Amino acid sequence: MLLDVQLPDTDGFTVVRALSGLGIPALLCSVRDYPGGAVVLPKERLSAGELRRVFGGRSR
Repeated sequence: MLLDVQLPDTDGFTVVRALSGLGIPALLCSVRDYPGGAVVLPKERLSAGELRRVFGGRSR
């Protein structure tokens, strides 16, 4: 799942936590920098190749 960090009614971090038990791999993307261990892909690096790299070629 690809989620933006900033969503209209919540944030991507909250959605990832809520869905964590379902086994769905998730990647957050943002135009902002999120230091401190958060796995956030900068939107300028968002591409099919980068998604394959991050998710390890998995498909659903």
